[in-house]
Amino acid sequence: PDPGHFVFRILEIVASQSLLLQRKIPQQSGFYHFFTPGETCVEWENLNDLVEKIQYYLQNRVEAIKIAKQGYEMAKARLSTKTLRKHVHDFFVNNKVLPNYARYSP
Repeated sequence: PDPGHFVFRILEIVASQSLLLQRKIPQQSGFYHFFTPGETCVEWENLNDLVEKIQYYLQNRVEAIKIAKQGYEMAKARLSTKTLRKHVHDFFVNNKVLPNYARYSP
């Protein structure tokens, strides 16, 4: 898919407690309302950067597991069906912008 979209696959990855390696995407995608690179996901900019990060996290599994777990806990707390339904309702019905969830403290 277009790297500018916040796709459902992202939620499937974090829900499975896997490390999310996400290509850098535009701010307006909504991704950064929920995810913080280095805390709940790993962001990459080009293929060389991706390969370096894959190699790094294969050698630093404890750090990879920590980020994956934080991504899972954030998704569990902030991306449930009930929570997402409320955000969509607030956005379309009440014209409210999504709250900034860039920082998550489990």
